[in-house]
Amino acid sequence: MADAQRVIQAAASNPYFKAAVESNPAYVHAMGIRAIALAAQRDYPPAAAPLSPLHTDGALDDWLNSMVIAQTAERDRQTSLLQLEELVRDCDNQIAGVLIAPDPLLTLVAADFDELMDEVRTALPGLKGATDPTEAINLGAADHWKNLYALRVRYDDIRAAQSLVIDGDDLGRQYRQSAKSSYLTDRGIDDPLASDLAIANLDDLWPSWRKPAAFGLDTRPVDGRPWPSEPVQQLVWLASGNAEPWVPTLGELDALAVERKTAANPNPRVYPGITPAPINSPRVINKPIHQVH
Repeated sequence: MADAQRVIQAAASNPYFKAAVESNPAYVHAMGIRAIALAAQRDYPPAAAPLSPLHTDGALDDWLNSMVIAQTAERDRQTSLLQLEELVRDCDNQIAGVLIAPDPLLTLVAADFDELMDEVRTALPGLKGATDPTEAINLGAADHWKNLYALRVRYDDIRAAQSLVIDGDDLGRQYRQSAKSSYLTDRGIDDPLASDLAIANLDDLWPSWRKPAAFGLDTRPVDGRPWPSEPVQQLVWLASGNAEPWVPTLGELDALAVERKTAANPNPRVYPGITPAPINSPRVINKPIHQVH
């Protein structure tokens, strides 16, 4: 399970993640109770002990009674503080638990992402076909190109929100790993776009991305990435070409895996009494799973 403090800090710094987690009423309620409990801990006054008879003219019996009352009050205070501490822990568990079910959160992040990409596509005509800053200047579209920098910042924030949700528990991290290509990872290529988490149709755009590297005449592996490396140029490439950028749910990633498996083996051999297990139960990366009746 994710750490509650990490979730709280992420919500404070990323507006898209904040909007997603605050769509969960249990999260909002836990955050409210947590704030009240922390304030009560902070403001709970200590019990005031009476002055010693050495420094007053009060009667000894009165002082003893006051001491009993003060010590009882302090014990009650310590008990209350422990109860408040336990309440905060319960709130933290509920706050962290919001990431156990990532798909509803990813659906909300995806809506923000789709809205952003629509804005990028709307801005494309103003670029007059430019795909880099130099072309934009030459075509008189420099101001339109500058406007893309703010959109790229929002793009990065949304991708960060996606990562915060995906990385919220072990299952999401398994999906992140399986969404990459081990062949690229072995070559030291850790490009966020080279992932099923970023582009739905990578197999069409870069058919060899999940295959061993091809080598050029200089004996070095051919990179093969079809997108530019500069961030704003990437945004234009994503919006103007055949790429299908997305923020998928885990369910959509399951469907993509089934589609990929079917394309690779359209006529699988059927064994009597054995059927393929659901791809999501249990989940084992890169291993065939079967259920035997």
